[in-house]
Amino acid sequence: RFSATLGGRLVEGVLQERSQARQAYDGAIALGHRAAIAEEDRSGVFTTRVGNLLPGEQAVVELVLTGPLAVEQGEATYRFPLVVAPRYEPGAALPGTQTGDGTALDTDSAPDASRITPPVLVPGQPNPVALSLVATVRGAGLDTTGLRASTPSSSTRARATLRAGTTARAAR
Repeated sequence: RFSATLGGRLVEGVLQERSQARQAYDGAIALGHRAAIAEEDRSGVFTTRVGNLLPGEQAVVELVLTGPLAVEQGEATYRFPLVVAPRYEPGAALPGTQTGDGTALDTDSAPDASRITPPVLVPGQPNPVALSLVATVRGAGLDTTGLRASTPSSSTRARATLRAGTTARAAR
């Protein structure tokens, strides 16, 4: 599930083919409307764009992911990556328009390289992203009283919910 509150207005995501979704997003932006889009670039790697916010307006983006966790020795671990680490993109650069705004050029081996290599925050500049993460765990027989996070968090054990606070930096 994908939703965004843009300037106080809730926008619910609709699952569409990539080209159709991009056309709808670009059309809304061209008309001056606030809009948001989430795209899955690779398995578990998402790019989200928000456009036409007025100065001082906030965007709250919610992406709900559901799936099983691998269990090893009675413990389930989930790592929520917040950034795509810089990576080597093999191959020869492709000519023409790139598929994204990333730091790498699309290549014959990785034709989506410019989509999966997002811009890097300039050293010394403040990170404009505030993050909160809520994970609801249905234990399916596992003990959920030991929920923990590597970032500042609070845990509500009765409901097996873990909340990572908005102070968490988006670089983790």
